[in-house]
Amino acid sequence: MNILLKYFLHGISFSFLLLVLAIVWIIIAVALVGFIIGLIIGLLVLFYIMGGINAVLTDLIWGVSIKTDWKSLLAHGFVYSSCLS
Repeated sequence: MNILLKYFLHGISFSFLLLVLAIVWIIIAVALVGFIIGLIIGLLVLFYIMGGINAVLTDLIWGVSIKTDWKSLLAHGFVYSSCLS
């Protein structure tokens, strides 16, 4: 598979899944817990989900395995969201 096609597939897949999951998780966290605490929990869950999606897509598309413990996924999600911001 062409490398540019892999980059495109990874980016489009990640963007679509992140959009759906981010909206759902933040709404649930804010509604259930309260605004400030819910926002913090929602962002942590969002970072965790972003790291998980990135790990799965990286393994499927590139064939590179990433550690999947919770700290690693949280760090991947935080760095990935920092890069996107």
